[in-house]
Amino acid sequence: MRETAGAPASVDQRWQSRVLDDVNRILLARPWARETLLRGSMARGAGDTESDIDLVAIAADAEYETALRDLTGKLPHALPGRLPPWLDGIVRDFGGMGFVYLLHVGERKWGQLDIYLLPQSRKQQLLDNEFVLALQCDGGIKPFAGQTAAPVDAARRDFEVHAGADVEQAVLACYVAMFLLRKRLIRGDRLLTFADTYATALRVRDLIFAACYADRPERGWRDVPHAAQRSPDRDLILNVMATFAQQDVVDAAGLAHRAAGLEQIVAAVAPAVWREHGEALRDLGCYLGGSAGRPLA
Repeated sequence: MRETAGAPASVDQRWQSRVLDDVNRILLARPWARETLLRGSMARGAGDTESDIDLVAIAADAEYETALRDLTGKLPHALPGRLPPWLDGIVRDFGGMGFVYLLHVGERKWGQLDIYLLPQSRKQQLLDNEFVLALQCDGGIKPFAGQTAAPVDAARRDFEVHAGADVEQAVLACYVAMFLLRKRLIRGDRLLTFADTYATALRVRDLIFAACYADRPERGWRDVPHAAQRSPDRDLILNVMATFAQQDVVDAAGLAHRAAGLEQIVAAVAPAVWREHGEALRDLGCYLGGSAGRPLA
C-alpha cells in the first residue's frame, strides 16, 4: 500500500514510543539491516496502551540467516525482560518470518513487540498488502539483478522445523496466548475473549505434548491423560488442564488462576526452560493475572 518516510507522527509518548525508539536504533545498527518499517495499529494512529508494536526489519537476502540468528539469539538480551521470542504462527506470510517478544516495560507493565524479518527482495509483497511507515531507509543499498530467494527459503524452513520441535517455543506460545487473552479481557472483546480462551488451552495442551509426548503422533484432547502419565506429576497436569478446559475467562481472577497453573506446568514439564527464564516468567505471570487488591490493567 503506502510507504511514508520519516518518523511516525501517529506514535505518541507512551511506552510504545520508548520501545520503538530503542529497538529501531538497535536494529538499524545491525550490519544486516537495510531499513525498518512500522505497520499495524500504531502506524495507522489507532493504537492504545494495550496495542503491540508491529515492526518490519528488512535484511539483505544473502544475510537472512545471520539476521535470524541475531533476532532470536542476541536481540533478546538487549530487550527488557530478556525472554526469547516466539515464532509467530499467526502473522500473515509476506515471504519472511515473524517473532513475538514480550517485554517488561514498567514496574507493573508488560508489552508486546512483533518483529517481522523480511528479505529485501520481497519488500514489495508487503507494500502491496499493508499500510506501513518507513522509520528509516538506507537508500544506498538496492536489490541486485538476479537475486535469489533460495537462501531465504532454506533459512525459513530450517528455523520452522527447529521451532516446531522446541519445548522453549511451546512455553513461549502459551505466554503469548495468555498475553492476548489479557488484552481481550481488558478491552471487553467478548467474542474474542471466548476464542482466545480456547486458543490458550490449545497452547498449553501442545506444551504438554511437546515436553512429554514428542515421540507419539497423537495430539487430540483424549490423548492428554496419556501424555500426563509420562510427566513428572500426572495429577498436577490433569488438574491444571481441567482449569484451562473450562469455559472462557470472564474476569481477572480467572486469568490469574490460569497464569498460576501455567507456571506450575512449565516448572514441571520444562524444568530447563524454567531454570533459565523462571524469574522473567514469574514476573510476567504476575502481570497477566494481576494481584490481590489492584486492578488487572
